[in-house]
Amino acid sequence: MARIRHLSRAPIAEAVIDLRVQPTDGVSAESFSTISELLKDSYPILQRVESLETTFGIQEGQSQPPQLTYSEIGILLKSRDQRNVAQFRTNGFTFNRLPPYTSWEEVFPEAIELWERYRGLATPARVTRIAVRYINRLPFALPVDLSEYLTASPSIPDSLPQVLRAYLTRLVLSDAETANSVIVTQAPEPSADADHVVVLLDVDAYRDVDMDPGDPRIKEILGSLRELKNRVFFGSITERTAEMHE
Repeated sequence: MARIRHLSRAPIAEAVIDLRVQPTDGVSAESFSTISELLKDSYPILQRVESLETTFGIQEGQSQPPQLTYSEIGILLKSRDQRNVAQFRTNGFTFNRLPPYTSWEEVFPEAIELWERYRGLATPARVTRIAVRYINRLPFALPVDLSEYLTASPSIPDSLPQVLRAYLTRLVLSDAETANSVIVTQAPEPSADADHVVVLLDVDAYRDVDMDPGDPRIKEILGSLRELKNRVFFGSITERTAEMHE
């Protein structure tokens, strides 16, 4: 495993801070109609967030055609450079940071400020899930022995063919001390470049909760999820990989 530290060229393809909520009665996409005007200087790009529900049924023993229901559940705002994305939805708030990633010290305050604006508009009843998710892209030149770069690389029995074309690993782990959980997914990304392979390392740290939206412990939980995310990421790569991104 690698030593935990800040990487100046971190391989982060997307960083996500997400809070799911139990909405109050009457909240709708229109509840966020004023936020785009308030944030137009820093987040001038507006998109609608829609939900699609499919209903299947059986009548008199015969299956019925699926019924599609579209509904507008919120808005999505992008910064001028389209690297910061904020989703204000009836069922929650999400902040996405796209490359280049800067630092938690810069991303976290921005996300919290927007969350407070969301909370004021949506007045959610409860917070039900808190998550910090980081999707990393790790490029390697071929041929490559992944065991030199990843601590949990796929292992092929000697009796099997040794040319690996694809793989997928997914672990769901729980931390008994904090009640945090994490989903760790590792898989190569399809690529048209025959000379390189890109491995996706997706770390989704989360906690299921039942909290008042104004509870100050929400920030503490986000901090602990970030710590878990770091432990998992640096525990999944070798020092050789970390040095590639310093």
